[in-house]
Amino acid sequence: MNLDDEEKIFDATLQLKRKEINSYQCARLLILFPLMTMKVVVGIYWQALKLYLKKVPVHDHKKNIENKTEGGVL
Repeated sequence: MNLDDEEKIFDATLQLKRKEINSYQCARLLILFPLMTMKVVVGIYWQALKLYLKKVPVHDHKKNIENKTEGGVL
């Protein structure tokens, strides 16, 4: 519970301010979020490259491979 002797000991609040969506804000969001997606994708491939250069072995799961080939989907 959040109370200690009827006194609040924890409070999690969020206060936001409403902003008008104008052409500048839309352009800014379109630029920022695709860049964030690209950052994640580049980060994943960067980690994969580091593992590849270290010659870390890749282990396929035989069960998953059999399920994909039986259904005719690869």
